[in-house]
Amino acid sequence: MDYLTSLDTGDVIVLTLILGVVVYYLLPQFGINLFGGNETANTSNIVISNLNTNTGGSSKSKTFYDRMQSENRQVLILFGSQTGTAEELAGRMAKDLVRYGQKALVLDPEEIDPEDISKITQVQDPLLLLFMATYGEGDPTDNCQAFYEFFTNTDINLSGVKFAVFGLGNKTYEYFNEVGKVFDKKLEELGAERVFDLGLGDDDSNMEEDFMRWKEALLPKLGERFQWEVSADAALIREYKYEVIEDESVNVFTGEFGRVGAYNNQRAPYDQKNPLLCTVVVNKELHSAESDRSCKHIELSIEGSRMRYETGDHAAILPTNDETLVEALGELLEIDLSTVFKLTNKDVESTKKYPFPCPTTIRSALLHYVDICAPVKSHVLKVLAEYASDPKETEYLKLLSTANEEGLKEYGVFIQKDRRSIIHVLGKFRSCKPPIEFLLELLPRLQPRYYSISSSPKTNANIISITAVVTEYKIDDREIKGVCTNFLRHKDGQSKLPMFVRKSAMRLPHRSNVPVIMIGPGTGLAPFRGFLQERNAQKGLGKEIGNMHLYFGCRNKDVDYIYRGELEGYEKDGLLSKLNVAFSRMAGVEKTYCQHLVWRDREELWKEIDNGGYIYVCGDAKNMARDVHNTFLKIFEEVGKLSSEDALKLVKTLERQKRYQTDVWTSNVTDCIFDLFPKTIADLSSTHHFDQLHLSLAFSNWWTSDWGYQPQPEIPVGASFKVTFAKETIDVDSKWGDLVQALNGIFCGSWTNLHPTHTKTTSAFTREAILNDEAVCTENFSPFLKLLPCKGFAGLASLMNTDKFYESNFHSLSIQFDKLDGSLILGANMITPLKPTKLIRSYDLMEIFGKSTTPKACNLATSSNIYILDDKEMVTDPRPDHIIPYGDLKFLSFDALNPKFDQITVSYEPATFKAEDKLVNPPLILIQSSTSHIGEQSGSIITKIWNRDDQNYQIKFSHSLTWFIKAYLHSMTFTCDGNEIPFKFNQITQSQMRGKPLHFVLTAQIPKTSLCVVSMEYDLHFLKQHEYPPDAEKGRVLEGPTIELELDYNKYLNNATYFDVDELKEVFQKIRLVLYSPPISIQLPLPDFSMPYNVICLVSTVIAMLYGQIHTITTKIMTPACGSEDEAKPLVKISKSIFVFIKAKFTSIRTSKPSSEKKDN
Repeated sequence: MDYLTSLDTGDVIVLTLILGVVVYYLLPQFGINLFGGNETANTSNIVISNLNTNTGGSSKSKTFYDRMQSENRQVLILFGSQTGTAEELAGRMAKDLVRYGQKALVLDPEEIDPEDISKITQVQDPLLLLFMATYGEGDPTDNCQAFYEFFTNTDINLSGVKFAVFGLGNKTYEYFNEVGKVFDKKLEELGAERVFDLGLGDDDSNMEEDFMRWKEALLPKLGERFQWEVSADAALIREYKYEVIEDESVNVFTGEFGRVGAYNNQRAPYDQKNPLLCTVVVNKELHSAESDRSCKHIELSIEGSRMRYETGDHAAILPTNDETLVEALGELLEIDLSTVFKLTNKDVESTKKYPFPCPTTIRSALLHYVDICAPVKSHVLKVLAEYASDPKETEYLKLLSTANEEGLKEYGVFIQKDRRSIIHVLGKFRSCKPPIEFLLELLPRLQPRYYSISSSPKTNANIISITAVVTEYKIDDREIKGVCTNFLRHKDGQSKLPMFVRKSAMRLPHRSNVPVIMIGPGTGLAPFRGFLQERNAQKGLGKEIGNMHLYFGCRNKDVDYIYRGELEGYEKDGLLSKLNVAFSRMAGVEKTYCQHLVWRDREELWKEIDNGGYIYVCGDAKNMARDVHNTFLKIFEEVGKLSSEDALKLVKTLERQKRYQTDVWTSNVTDCIFDLFPKTIADLSSTHHFDQLHLSLAFSNWWTSDWGYQPQPEIPVGASFKVTFAKETIDVDSKWGDLVQALNGIFCGSWTNLHPTHTKTTSAFTREAILNDEAVCTENFSPFLKLLPCKGFAGLASLMNTDKFYESNFHSLSIQFDKLDGSLILGANMITPLKPTKLIRSYDLMEIFGKSTTPKACNLATSSNIYILDDKEMVTDPRPDHIIPYGDLKFLSFDALNPKFDQITVSYEPATFKAEDKLVNPPLILIQSSTSHIGEQSGSIITKIWNRDDQNYQIKFSHSLTWFIKAYLHSMTFTCDGNEIPFKFNQITQSQMRGKPLHFVLTAQIPKTSLCVVSMEYDLHFLKQHEYPPDAEKGRVLEGPTIELELDYNKYLNNATYFDVDELKEVFQKIRLVLYSPPISIQLPLPDFSMPYNVICLVSTVIAMLYGQIHTITTKIMTPACGSEDEAKPLVKISKSIFVFIKAKFTSIRTSKPSSEKKDN
């Protein structure tokens, strides 16, 4: 042992210490207590809450497949959950499977060895259900990391396994439901059988509705596939046993998560099950007194906790519900909140013994463990319906919980849109008194809220700062508050709150001299404040600091410019190379957003990126992050001279290299107040940044000469769009194209041809397009009804019978939205002429609608009236309840909600009746267009304008012609009654080959009582074969011209068809009249499409005939039909002789040498 002699005293001391530490930590693991005493007695004040372990002990050592076999379970449910939603849906699915006699095994993927998943094939006819949330930029949740990594790299055989996947995501993110899609695809590749389509839950829209639709369609399929029988209603099955604890000596949970008294004896590591009870040392307001919002800067002390964090991480706060709400809930249910209880899983084999830490009091459970502020889920409403004593309340609660169209729509309005929590629902339905234990079992768990840390440990490692805007608003008389921000709002110095740190991928470059570009409006500034503190600390150490560009946005510099002093100080000290602040709501200042300033500095930013700079974006994912992303794409294209494809590749490369990092979230639109405003329009407006939208769909032409003028603005036949974008919009054409695609999907249209070949630019920010040949059908009708306040189930909209609507001579749907004045008009017009004759002098309104005219009232409508214009010859039965006079006109008014007007019959007296085929007062101004052909390639467009009034009119004449019409504007003539009329072009936009159309606008004055003719010559460009319509012989339908003029309102009324009598109460001196000419049909020069096919058919026929004969001669052996050759008929003998001769010739040719073959030839 010579090496021992080389040890000195210091070495011996170190080795002894190491040995002592090892002994200290290892011996207790074997049950040896070196210091004696009773460990149980010393820790008598601690109770372990075994939330995920079965106390029976049998399941601890069993694998999931052993449990499935021994417990006769056929279904395995795994969930990847970050905020608890996927876990909740997995539990609800397991409960629904009970009514099919199935006891599913619900597990966290962390509870199984990923490699063991292949052993599920050992179970008889197994079913695997996955509920997978997508977190961040297409990443799996924390509890699913290892499972996801294994699945994406394995080639195991899962033949015989049936599966279905439900993904949870948010469509505003680029990688929407990416994890669910990966699992769905990979399982099929590994041989598993998909029993139902992938479900895609969208948190941006309505996750609950998406899940309900998917689940209600899945369950019957599973019952049919596995031959399961349906038993009881799963919603009423209780999963946990409720037990009141009378023993006062029992230790109870009072807000802890892992163990009773955990906050009194804390130890690392800290996570969701073991949060740190930190101290609030600073809580100050960042907004000025003039602000209508509140933004808090909160500093949390973690001193002495050994908790560590890095700049860019997230602070997870575990909030507590408002005590006043808990007391209100106790009063509604008439319960004692101090009752001590525990809920124990009835399934003794389950790994989840308690739904939340037990035992505890009802007050503690409502304060700390269940979410009482979230909108109530449908399965909870189904249970509430069973405990309502009022039949009407029971009926309505059942409707809200039913997964049919009416139920889902009612749920979307009453619960989702109006943000009704369990307290609101119980307050609304007072006869409902569910047992508190059942309610605690059903309500979702209260989840932590995550905030970007706005400080750096390089400045102070004992302080974690967060920046949060307090959420609070009103819907009707109900005050809606954010759980966590209002929990934080009033935390003063030395207050305690539980929290832990979640790691983030957003990190500064390792080298401090790398330039960074930071973009974050509002509280999106939070992580960048930490970045600045970190770089400032590095600068203090003498390190070289790269350029730092900050783009911050707020509403008003005097109201919500947070951390202004700090930021300006950093710029003054040179840490910030450039501080760029965008103000969106300052009087007298043009509205500006961060992306506009980024575009302004495009040259400088391109150089920074080209030199290895990093881009960081933090804030709203739906609008800001997307707009910034598009701005950088445009910079890469215009400044970097890259193609669109290469620009997108560069962004992907930057993301892969962690040089384009985002920390974004969605601002849930359901938090906004929508009384009369449809969410779809709100989404479109916020995403595509337009101020005005006019969309219309119309079937058939409007015959002005027979029906009078349309309600203004007039709607052309087919599909029509007009959009004015916000003045700060950078790439209008790109936004227009995206908007057309979005509308195309929402309204089930086929409008991809609108952009760019039908798009006309009427101003810098306005785009218009008309597609006259668009087929309007019932598929467009359903999306329109969803925009209405009562979704077509109540009010006059409930009279809109689809069949009757589409049997009418003319019908149209229209949307007119103006963001600037806050107006939205949804219109549905139909024309059904009911011409009385001398034999039939009456008609019933039932004939028009096909249903009763007494609809259910829409609680958002001020009135629901039917108006009939009295032409002084008719009699109505019953009589109207009001008569509205207007000049020489009278309107009969009927309250559509009054049962006595269930049927309204209009009849005419025989003595006074006169059947009129035409309007008594024909329209004063009319327009009609046609084409005149000169050969196949040329022609002229002729437009006739009639002025039947006794005064002159100044008109604006506009027309758009698609690119293949080569119009000669110099050939245009404008004559009235044979006399030339001077005109002036106000706008001319030339067409682009296979691109934008020709668009021009001119003004002229048409004389009184005249017929004016506008003529223009054209040639046709040659079309490629694929550019012809399917039925080319019918030609192409072109948009007709439009005229605009000002008409006296009284003259308009005498020539108009009335739809909204309420408008008649206001008298206007003039009305802006817009008239569309019916579409123009133009014949195209037709190539002979049949020629190639004729040639192919002819050649094929000739080849077939020749080949058939040669093949028959060379391969068939002909034998006499008779018994012997002597008996054969002469024709047979001749044929055989010919065959023998030909065969001999072919044989001699094949056997001859090449030289002799050449000589013979």
